[in-house]
Amino acid sequence: MAAEFHNVNFTCTPSSIVPAGSNYTDIAYQTCAYAGSKIGSTIVNGDDYLAAHYGFYYSHVWRNFGILCLFTVVFVAMTCWLSEVMEWELDNSGPIQYRASKKWFNRKKSLESDEERKPVPVDHKAPPAETQAAKVEQSLAATESTFTWSDLELNVQIGKETRKLLDGVNGYCKPGTLTALVGASGAGKSTCKFIFWQSRLSFNY
Repeated sequence: MAAEFHNVNFTCTPSSIVPAGSNYTDIAYQTCAYAGSKIGSTIVNGDDYLAAHYGFYYSHVWRNFGILCLFTVVFVAMTCWLSEVMEWELDNSGPIQYRASKKWFNRKKSLESDEERKPVPVDHKAPPAETQAAKVEQSLAATESTFTWSDLELNVQIGKETRKLLDGVNGYCKPGTLTALVGASGAGKSTCKFIFWQSRLSFNY
């Protein structure tokens, strides 16, 4: 308001001029019925109005701007600090922890270690791709059992808390078909995959 009303003059309407009447025609003895008005004038200055009615001054604008900047810095600092010292909820995955960054190697060395830029190794002793595909088809055709899992649970000890990552997960895979494990972020897809890999389970789809 102090910025908007600064150096702005407002003209009083006839109904707001006091005293008013047919016998009061001398402007030197009249004024507006608003805060900040002066006798002998029907114009109210915006700065005078805010100072008299609200106690706002234009000189406070930059001071308040500095206060807002300081508040933002303190708010961000407090948020970062509290995120580290406060305990997270049981259902929350907790803060993301990053490993300490290592020194960057020069570009030439990084390009040499890039696996995607290296030529693809070829195993000349491996059987042809057609033979491998035939073996896969025979394996799929020979498999008749359905792999299922029921009430799969996983509890992980994090500090003093025990967090449940999987709770009663059920599923099955039909033989000879492609099964996709889908879900929202954090639903436990990677956790299920890790459990299957850790258990050394073999699947024949």
